[in-house]
Amino acid sequence: MSEGGKSRFGWWPSTLRTRLFLILFAGLVIAYSLSFSILFAERYMSAKAVMLGTLESDLATSIAVIDRLPANERADWLDRLSRGSYRLVLGPGLPGVPDLSGRGAEIAERIEEAAGPA
Repeated sequence: MSEGGKSRFGWWPSTLRTRLFLILFAGLVIAYSLSFSILFAERYMSAKAVMLGTLESDLATSIAVIDRLPANERADWLDRLSRGSYRLVLGPGLPGVPDLSGRGAEIAERIEEAAGPA
C-alpha cells in the first residue's frame, strides 16, 4: 500500500473485504458463464438430434409409402407427404442446387441411411 491507505493500482480496492468480494464475484460470473455455455451447447445438440431423428423417420416413412403406391398414384400423394421444411419431388431431374456443405451432407447421409438404398 502506498500513502493514505490507497492501493498502488488506482482501480484495485484498498480493503481486504472489497478485494475478496470482487474475487468471489468474478469467480461466480465465470462459473455462471461456463455453466450457461455448456447448457446452451447441450440443448442445441439435443434439439438438433431430435430434429434430425424426426426428419429421418418422417422421410423414410414417406419414401416407403410412395414405394408401395402404384406409379400412377404417386404424384397425387406428394403434397400430402410434403412438410413445411421440405417438399417431395418425383423424377431424376430435381430443381434447385443441393446443399452438400457440412450440415447438408450430414442430413443427406442420415436420410439415406434411414430410407435405404432404394
